[in-house]
Amino acid sequence: MSRALRFTRAELRNAVELVKADGVAVKLTRDGGILLFPAKHIAGPVDPSEDDDLDAAWRAYEAKHGAG
Repeated sequence: MSRALRFTRAELRNAVELVKADGVAVKLTRDGGILLFPAKHIAGPVDPSEDDDLDAAWRAYEAKHGAG
């Protein structure tokens, strides 16, 4: 069984600053847990042609290697 890791406040502060710069939000819990989640969700337009490309690639694969 592994030992619990211990970090100083400065180490935690530096880690939080680094991940916040990459768009990740951090929440420290009272029991010592660390929760990471996206700071904001940027909804972009959906491109349905990407599905068509995937379907065509799958059909080509099945034609070459056999289905099933």
